[in-house]
Amino acid sequence: MKFSILKNFSNYKICLFINTFLNRIEFNSPPKTDIVIYDEQYKEAFLNLIPQSKKVFILKKNPSIIYLNFKFIFQLIKNIFNLRLLSEVSELIKTKGYFIGFCVYLKDINEFTVIKFTGAKCLVTRIDNNSRIGRLITKLKETKFISVQNGCRQKWEFKEVCKHDFYLSFSNLEIRSLRSMGWEAKKFIGYGSLSAATQFSKNVENTLRDILIVSSWRGNVDEDIHFRKQMEAMKKMDLFLSNFFKYNDYKVEILLRSFKNGPHWFIKSIGMNEEEYFRNIYGEEINILDHGMHNIEIYKQIARSHLSISSLSSAILEANLYGYKSLYLNFGNDMIYYSGLPRDIVLLGKDPNLIKSEISKLINQSKEKRLNIIKGAIDKSNYNLNFLKNLISYYS
Repeated sequence: MKFSILKNFSNYKICLFINTFLNRIEFNSPPKTDIVIYDEQYKEAFLNLIPQSKKVFILKKNPSIIYLNFKFIFQLIKNIFNLRLLSEVSELIKTKGYFIGFCVYLKDINEFTVIKFTGAKCLVTRIDNNSRIGRLITKLKETKFISVQNGCRQKWEFKEVCKHDFYLSFSNLEIRSLRSMGWEAKKFIGYGSLSAATQFSKNVENTLRDILIVSSWRGNVDEDIHFRKQMEAMKKMDLFLSNFFKYNDYKVEILLRSFKNGPHWFIKSIGMNEEEYFRNIYGEEINILDHGMHNIEIYKQIARSHLSISSLSSAILEANLYGYKSLYLNFGNDMIYYSGLPRDIVLLGKDPNLIKSEISKLINQSKEKRLNIIKGAIDKSNYNLNFLKNLISYYS
């Protein structure tokens, strides 16, 4: 019986793999188009900004499409052995090793060939922290690349230098930080957050809570020194807030970072999943909100809160950029994880009285100016969305 179940499960996995692989196969070559959206994961945010008159091609990456088309394969092989393009291999091998370096080169050339086939004048992407974008830019000079920042990029986390064409950053402060890391762009623009603007441009029905705690759960990643320091600091913050809330009547809710039963839901070294971690600290009565798809839920919930708090989530910075009250609480021993952030939204755990007074002050300010805050966020979001819409339209 047990063997039969295992056999059926094995057959199911094989069938699923075959089906997934077959769905990746495309017998036509990539179509001619005006605009390429690089990666399908966040396509909706861009599609809403592109005129219907424009032809759009979505370059899928997870998983990528396999083109079994004679014309495409012939051109791909030509590009692989193009002496001008082959000059990149030595540099990739030097930094990544022979096998990985050559595999990266093949991936580069495949995507270059796909984009070249489309003849697109403009490419838009939110994959801003991958050096492949810079290598594609050097090969596709006739295509304008517009990269939109999709998360905080800090020195401790990113060692790889990235190059861009147009780079729409969260803020001018971020631009200075990225330049100090060696990042390059033909034009840096202090823009804001596209994800936040997409949600903050909508009317807020009602305010649901005083405080939203945005989780900084690391999940199932390498448990290096950064993992340990960040999880330890988050736990200290949560213990402090849990005790503080016992003596106040604030309405508090927690927004999870991981998907229930997803790959980052359970941390083996902690022995708990994310929800269990929070209930263990804040108690069984605390209301815990699901993460939702593509980080959309986080901005909806921030907009419906008087104050958002986190130990590290980039959503705190994004909320601040659009005028919503937000705070980082640093219960670590240094400022390494906060060096590129505005100092006025970072409070140190060693000054608990200041934290308590700031929480009270910001909640009161939000209540007093609630309508103005919402209107300001809507106006700035619409301005930023129109700016990007016009930029894409102009270069396509």
